[in-house]
Amino acid sequence: HFARFEQYLRGKARPKGFTGLIRNELRHETFLELAAWYHGVGLDGNAAKVLDLAPPTAEVLYWLAYLRRDTNTLARAEAASPEFVFPFRAESIAVFEWATQQRPAWQPHYFLALIRWHLGDLAEARQLLAACGDEPQRPRSAELPAEVAEGDATRDLQRAAQFDPAQWRYGVMLARQHLKRGDPAAALTVATDYARRFPANDVLALLRAKALLLTGQHRAAAELLASLHVLPSEGTTEARALYHEAHLLLAVDRLQAGAYDEALRLVGTARQWPERLGSGKPYPADVDERLEDWVTCQCQLGRKAPADARQALARILVIPARTKGQGTGDLIRALALKQSGRVAEAEQLLKDWQAQDPGSELAKWGAETFAGRPAPLPASLQNLDCRVLAGVGAAGLPSDLPPR
Repeated sequence: HFARFEQYLRGKARPKGFTGLIRNELRHETFLELAAWYHGVGLDGNAAKVLDLAPPTAEVLYWLAYLRRDTNTLARAEAASPEFVFPFRAESIAVFEWATQQRPAWQPHYFLALIRWHLGDLAEARQLLAACGDEPQRPRSAELPAEVAEGDATRDLQRAAQFDPAQWRYGVMLARQHLKRGDPAAALTVATDYARRFPANDVLALLRAKALLLTGQHRAAAELLASLHVLPSEGTTEARALYHEAHLLLAVDRLQAGAYDEALRLVGTARQWPERLGSGKPYPADVDERLEDWVTCQCQLGRKAPADARQALARILVIPARTKGQGTGDLIRALALKQSGRVAEAEQLLKDWQAQDPGSELAKWGAETFAGRPAPLPASLQNLDCRVLAGVGAAGLPSDLPPR
């Protein structure tokens, strides 16, 4: 592109010979890159000539106004749409700072905030957004404060959703904001509303399933996940993780009700990796099913099937304890050791854990659970493993296997 533009400057090519081969998705970025280079070597006239041939996006017009110190072009820049304009170059900082000094407009502050955000300067980005006030009547310029906010960004996201109710992403961001604030009921309301309006959107469907699980509606979440067909996406296993969680929590519900056969069936379902949920099952060595085996063991105890319970315990105990950085897998191991009659070994495991990490809430809560004094689950331990272990403990099953 540079060589073709140089030919155009020398009168050896027509404008179309340069512009016709710039075919990328955001064409104006190619023009801006060339203009920034010319400006950097002191050739502002050439930089302006490049941009004269560019699509007249807001950033292009701001650059033209800056290069020529032209307030008429500056007015055109302010009137241009900010949609699909994502300034990120450090060279553009001087452009927008100049614009802020010429006229009282929100747009250059907003574009500067985008650059500062991109550069990781969130404090400066927040100040620039504050300078915009409530003037920006654009969804993206209401959404951005939520992206860089230190605290609750609900109001900004609600403004963005009001500006553009046809944009599903604002529903996703608002639901996630409610989840971040610990309000799954509000997240469920938002996700349900947007999922109804965008029924083919998997992201909204999965957010709704997550909110259902967090509000204790395990069966509704499982039924929703059973209706989905999620396209595969590299590294994404969220759909299967929610499927696993829904069925495992349902199994605990049935275990507590004494419906052991149904609970076992649900555990078997939780072990599955349905193809329609967009992720394949890992190699066996990379699959950790100690939680499923622990629930299975308790179900077999409830069914008065000690031999089957011992098989489940054996699958847990074949995995050695970690020497450091213990987690719920080691708590499950300690409980399994105790249930197998290896109490001293289990106690030593927990003792070593607490010595290595005396501030661990998990170790403290695990020790209480191990001793048969299950305490309420702390707010910091609301992950699936702990919720399942707490639910199994509430079932009141024997903590020791009967003798062979």
